Amino acid sequence: MRWTPKTEGEPMYNEKMGKTWSNILDFNNKYFPNWRSVDEVYYSNALAGEVGELCNAVKHRAGGGTNKSRPSAHELAEECADIFIYMSMLLEKQGIDIMLFDDIINEKVEKNARRMESHNNGGK
Repeated sequence: MRWTPKTEGEPMYNEKMGKTWSNILDFNNKYFPNWRSVDEVYYSNALAGEVGELCNAVKHRAGGGTNKSRPSAHELAEECADIFIYMSMLLEKQGIDIMLFDDIINEKVEKNARRMESHNNGGK
């Protein structure tokens, strides 16, 4: 899906990703109604655990470890989905929704681009 403005002059966003974000929140509101009252340390630790699972799957795809199975690209994507789920929950606890997060991502990409331009120009 393309990034398109919803109305003229409105910031651009991805409706499909917004729906995904809402689905994550709806799922947690239904099955874990107190999730917003859980300490954010839980979400940061869960996030770290999921990143570890992704790293382990990538290691196995590269032939490392003792597990002889080679995780598929779909299995790697499922680990990334787990990361995204916990990340979205952590951000929501901070009052950051998908629209604000989109703005923050774009600001960060621009900041990184300026840093790279400066680096490529000898730090000038």
